[in-house]
Amino acid sequence: LYPTFVEAAGGTLPVGYDIDGVSHWDMLTNGTPLNRDALFWHFPGYIRQQTPVTVIRKGDYKLIHFYETASYELYDLINDMSETTNLLAGNPDQATIDLANDMVTDMIAHLTDTSAPLPTYKSGPNAGNEVPLPALITNVPSNSTDGCQAESGYDAYWDFDAASDGNDASG
Repeated sequence: LYPTFVEAAGGTLPVGYDIDGVSHWDMLTNGTPLNRDALFWHFPGYIRQQTPVTVIRKGDYKLIHFYETASYELYDLINDMSETTNLLAGNPDQATIDLANDMVTDMIAHLTDTSAPLPTYKSGPNAGNEVPLPALITNVPSNSTDGCQAESGYDAYWDFDAASDGNDASG
């Protein structure tokens, strides 16, 4: 958003400062399409009811990676604007898994290229360490009702302070 606000105000971006994002001013004022292959949202923390997620919007599709469960949801935003039908739920076909994995690959590249902070384990043997990057999706039958999941599961927590106690928002 920052580059858009700067352009709308007639300003210039600071020199020597790495800005994540581009201005959307031409899109907002002239209807000019964005010149991007994908849009990304990355939220590695816990605030109120929000849990750590990374999201990619590419073409007509939106893929959400949930760090707590190492699971994914995929939506066709043209035919399902309300995001009510997770295309990865149940037993998706291979074409759907391939589409999602293409987006996972882009997600991993974006997280790596931007040095995005990842959530950290809150407890257990890995407490304090970063969770791994999202993994490719497999369609292995299981007793889970969550549909497709990454190959390994983990609990992910982001702790904003140096001390962990009963006042932590993440539990």
